[in-house]
Amino acid sequence: MKELKIDLFNSKKEKLETSIELSKFNIFIGSDPLNINRIMLKSRKTESLPTHTFLGDGYDVSYHKELVYKITKKYYRDDLKDKQVVISTNSQFVLYAFNNLIFNYIVKDKMPANLRDEMTCKDIMIDPNDIRIYQVESGIVTRIQNKDGLIEHNCFDSEMNIIMNDFYKMIDYYE
Repeated sequence: MKELKIDLFNSKKEKLETSIELSKFNIFIGSDPLNINRIMLKSRKTESLPTHTFLGDGYDVSYHKELVYKITKKYYRDDLKDKQVVISTNSQFVLYAFNNLIFNYIVKDKMPANLRDEMTCKDIMIDPNDIRIYQVESGIVTRIQNKDGLIEHNCFDSEMNIIMNDFYKMIDYYE
């Protein structure tokens, strides 16, 4: 996969250049998603960045999970298998939705069919090798996934139980 060089600025307005590895799906979350969006658009002009979507305050959070699932389904089609997606957001809902799709891939063969049938993401999943999730704060880009590809626990807040139902159904089948 392609490596992308991006310019970020720290809290002292000092320019920092960093390189990140891009995958099939690339998620950037931060408290200033518009700044992330500007970085991505600038990089797209100079480095032919893949398709970019901004999921932030402009969307009702109740649609974030559905949008993530639709984007994933679209870009896992055979005719788009070589395309890459970059999403910038400030939404924890987006993180939870992507985490569910990663987790669904990990437990797909261990979970009973009757429980899988109850899940809204039963037919949608992301191979952990196909996604990179980064946090952008104060000009620093940090990958926030553990060795299995799941998002590290400290990146979530306590109000996310709404979107976590599928995750909780899968947890018993995770080794």
